[in-house]
Amino acid sequence: MSAQLWHRRLGHASFLVLNKAISIAPRNKLTSICSDCQLAKSHGMPFKHVHVSVLKPLELIYLDVWGPTPVLFTNGARYYISFLDDATKYLWLFPLKLKSDAYPTFINFQTAIERQFDTKIKALQSDWGGEFRSLHKYLHSQGINHRITCPYTHQQAGAIERRHC
Repeated sequence: MSAQLWHRRLGHASFLVLNKAISIAPRNKLTSICSDCQLAKSHGMPFKHVHVSVLKPLELIYLDVWGPTPVLFTNGARYYISFLDDATKYLWLFPLKLKSDAYPTFINFQTAIERQFDTKIKALQSDWGGEFRSLHKYLHSQGINHRITCPYTHQQAGAIERRHC
């Protein structure tokens, strides 16, 4: 029996496992990866990495809401909103009881952070989730550029998405 056949029969076992299992017949060693295994291990099409580099704090802030959590925060919150400054890579987290709390939380964040850095937020990038739609008009009135990622492309907000892991 061939190594490829054993590979399929053993549930697409890895090289190491399969070669140990059929070590009694060394000429049957598996030497190539089957196409099913290649497809199963692929996570998605490659995504071209395009990064806009900023030099000063608050030129670009990524924001995202994560949740609901399986375990409540000590204050009863089920979500958290995170703000990531692209220049400094500094991350701020704020627990939220409801996703709709994202709007007032951003207002408080903006007030505090602009005073601390003595500069205005220039651009904000979000995934256009429902919690950010009401924020769009406010950002426009403040002169903040609201950058929105394309649907189903979390790679465009990879810097903040990786923090959730």
